[in-house]
Amino acid sequence: MILQGSLGTGKTRLISKILWKISKRSESDTNVLYTTDQKSLSNDEMLIEFITEMYDALVIEDADHLLIPRADGNECLHKILSVADEIVRAQSRKIIFSTNLPNINDLDDALIRPSRCFELVHLRKLSLEESTILANNICADLSLPINTVKKRLHELSCDTYTLAEIDKIISGVNYLCMANS
Repeated sequence: MILQGSLGTGKTRLISKILWKISKRSESDTNVLYTTDQKSLSNDEMLIEFITEMYDALVIEDADHLLIPRADGNECLHKILSVADEIVRAQSRKIIFSTNLPNINDLDDALIRPSRCFELVHLRKLSLEESTILANNICADLSLPINTVKKRLHELSCDTYTLAEIDKIISGVNYLCMANS
């Protein structure tokens, strides 16, 4: 699975939810191998560990360098493709990438073909209306005053909002409510 989107759009949060769902489905803790280190896959140690140990998932965040086409000099992708073809399918393991690459054409075609890639999810900024709906839902869950959050969203005067911006506003309102109680 590849999660693609600009900074702050919720890729890491979505990865956490996916891993939580895997744990819930298997009724046990999910064993995850995780990295954001660009050099971690340049040698084979991490992939060997993923292959030989009982990991449920390999998560590689900020994987821009690993997802670009091999024709552009990507020397690591063939290793990941081999692991995906042999290990992931046979043992129901997951490999999840996050990337800030802006365009699907920036990704290697072999990686995103349907028989290999379960899903390519593009996360984007939310409109004011979408941000307000999301804030309404979160505020209801946390018993926070939605009007204060809406006011702060409008004060930003943006056309679109990242999940990180919305979360920061809600966290600030939550902090003020806790401080005033």
